[in-house]
Amino acid sequence: MERKDLLRFLSKTGYKRDSQDINNPFNIIPSGDITMEGVDFPVIGVDNLGDEKIMFPGENYQFKGDFVIERPLDKMQGGGEIKNKETQLFDYDEFKKKIAHVESSDGKLMRNPQTSASGLYGQLFNEIKDTEEYDGSREDFINDLDAQNRVFDKRFYEGFENPKVPGILQSVYDLENEYRKQLGDKFDYTSEEIAILINFLGRGGTRKYLGNHIRDGKPLSEAMPTRFGNTNNINNHTPIEYLQKAGTRQSMMDYINNPKDLDSFKEHISPKDNYGLPKKYKKGGTVYDTVESIENIKELFTLEF
Repeated sequence: MERKDLLRFLSKTGYKRDSQDINNPFNIIPSGDITMEGVDFPVIGVDNLGDEKIMFPGENYQFKGDFVIERPLDKMQGGGEIKNKETQLFDYDEFKKKIAHVESSDGKLMRNPQTSASGLYGQLFNEIKDTEEYDGSREDFINDLDAQNRVFDKRFYEGFENPKVPGILQSVYDLENEYRKQLGDKFDYTSEEIAILINFLGRGGTRKYLGNHIRDGKPLSEAMPTRFGNTNNINNHTPIEYLQKAGTRQSMMDYINNPKDLDSFKEHISPKDNYGLPKKYKKGGTVYDTVESIENIKELFTLEF
């Protein structure tokens, strides 16, 4: 595109609801100070220095560069419908591979014996069969990769209408916007990680994890007792373990070798796992119960039994 063609996308009002430029495929804002007041949908902005930000309605953003190129983030202006299958937040195909790796060991384990999780992405068939998306049996679904991808894509981009389940992508926007301010420096999750957690915990479960556990500091057993309480007999990963298995977080051993602080270490280990250590050690029954200090972490894992 020639310079003269780019100039017609120069805008001072961007994607504000009353802007004459709201329907442009992109807008060039001649400033590094961007306000999202009056904008009704998320926008991605990249300045002339390569600084990139995802911007949410009602917020203000400052870029280092002299101008910012803005583009709507996966939504049609005003309509709120998914525009295309590019999340622009992360690589969707890679995201699906990570989910498949965790849920089915890359397609090797297609039927969860403890729950109705089925297929490549571990989709809960008990939920799918209640929607209008699939009318076959669980066994049919497990053997139908096209159906698995179609249903997963629908859940990710659009959600289900009956019963009403918001799309994962919409939930990423909503939860990032809701908890980024509340958590401040504690919000160290990428958009892809939020999507992975929503797939694992559901929208409501991810809200409990971010709010009750990360913000309020409650242990997982109190923050999410149904899933992580002592009465739950299903062997669940913790959220951090799930992210570790998906490959977005360091492994537990990385935190043993270089622990930042006690809370961070305990966040990255399971309260129920002994990691090969004896069943009983000191006063506690598990590693989580036993570890009392940063020094104790390395001491514990270098002992010979």
